[in-house]
Amino acid sequence: MQMKDVTFEHVKDFAIRELWQIKGEISPNTRLAHDFGIAGLDGLEFIEAFSKEFNVKIDGFDWVYYFGPEESVSLISLANYLYEKVQGNEEVSCDLSPITLGHLVNYAKKGEWFEPSTVQNA
Repeated sequence: MQMKDVTFEHVKDFAIRELWQIKGEISPNTRLAHDFGIAGLDGLEFIEAFSKEFNVKIDGFDWVYYFGPEESVSLISLANYLYEKVQGNEEVSCDLSPITLGHLVNYAKKGEWFEPSTVQNA
């Protein structure tokens, strides 16, 4: 398969293989950190595996910006997050920039990393 032939289904299948505990609906708008709960070095490992699977150059990829540092969870932020989830707030505040599965499709088609804010439908 040429990388420009990558579809959402290819990326979705990859995510399911890598993150086997995924539950719920998965769409192009599904966010890696926010919806899948990928954080810290797990995010870097996921993107590295994605890079190998789809032959995507990830030069300039700053995993901390998208997944946070490995030890970034304070007790206060954890308590706030859990409180919001218990209250039923589906859109819990998060300072991380989102990467969606739709973004990953575009990266695979282009073959290299670029900032999600510059994503155009490929």
